[in-house]
Amino acid sequence: MKQMMHLLLCLVLIIPGLTCLESDAQNSTNANQPGLFDYDPATDYQLREDSVFFRDGIRIGDISFISGNPQHGRIKAFLVTPSVKKPCAGIVYFHWLGRPDGNRLEFLDEAVTMARKSVISILIQGYFPWIEAPVSGDRDRKQVIDQTIDLRRAVDILLTRPEVDKNRIAFVGHDYGAMFGSLMSGTDKRVKAYVLVAGMGNFGDWSLKYWEKTNREGAENYRKALAPVDPVHHIARSASASLLFQFATEDIYIDRKTALDFYEAASEPKMIKWYNTAHEMMTPEVRNDRMSWLKEQLDIE
Repeated sequence: MKQMMHLLLCLVLIIPGLTCLESDAQNSTNANQPGLFDYDPATDYQLREDSVFFRDGIRIGDISFISGNPQHGRIKAFLVTPSVKKPCAGIVYFHWLGRPDGNRLEFLDEAVTMARKSVISILIQGYFPWIEAPVSGDRDRKQVIDQTIDLRRAVDILLTRPEVDKNRIAFVGHDYGAMFGSLMSGTDKRVKAYVLVAGMGNFGDWSLKYWEKTNREGAENYRKALAPVDPVHHIARSASASLLFQFATEDIYIDRKTALDFYEAASEPKMIKWYNTAHEMMTPEVRNDRMSWLKEQLDIE
């Protein structure tokens, strides 16, 4: 009886001719539509090195490149290169939204450490939602797509380096960085391994809670607009990349069920690890586990 009432209510409330089941299927179809994160890799990114500094003898270039969205101008990044010129693995790092170092500095020390193992890393500065806040479903969906494309362009830049082994590319992201990496995992098959730190499966839970403007069009409308780019739909298509999920037992933003739902949606091969820490995930154990796993995945000595 309850099922019958639910179906009748669906027929009344939603668009004529579209049942609730069809609506759910449509969201899934939209999330899987080809070309969502397509771009022209032949574009001249006008890569520029604005300055250079050294940390523990490792060269760090302060670089920038043209965003796929002209409104965002140039994307700032660090390019961390080892001193020894030999075949290198490559890593794209994407930071979290928080304090401290909710910017491209977050993983810089880790990238320097990896450079001593002949790894070249690019650490980009995000703009959504770091600089441009969520405001509405349609606009924010476009922002998510643009941000993901700029991550793919960061992979392009790594691969322009002749010493980079194209078969040994990885991604590391924390918080929003992990969510954007999840989107890339369903599209960009150049990346062999992903480390997703304290991420979650949808943007609505964040935006609707922390940015008041997103509620103006109604929570369900906002969620529906973002559904095609929700990470939970794309992480299911990350095969054959390997995935490491890192979660915190004391996370006040992501509870255990939310974390497990995200992990369970992902394709194999995958691994999940829990740490007795908070959402910041700043403990040495988190970092050491991540680097050890990456060394194994990327055949780093």
